[in-house]
Amino acid sequence: MKINVEIDKEIKAIEVLIRNHEWNEEVQELMERLKEKKRPYFVGRKEEMQHVFRAEEIICLFTEQDSIMVRTKQGTFEMK
Repeated sequence: MKINVEIDKEIKAIEVLIRNHEWNEEVQELMERLKEKKRPYFVGRKEEMQHVFRAEEIICLFTEQDSIMVRTKQGTFEMK
């Protein structure tokens, strides 16, 4: 993936242009991420339980095998 940023004082609003040879999962994921609003909370799983926490509660993020893990004071949870 190639990323370019252009700063122009004449521009009044952010403009994003995605170019690719086809519409695929990567393009779709980028579109979804760009449309996301800032979430006030996150959800993690530990066994069958879901845990809700705020960003400021996160101590660290790390990967374990194919999962993204988050550590808080309440424990370590798997995230999507």
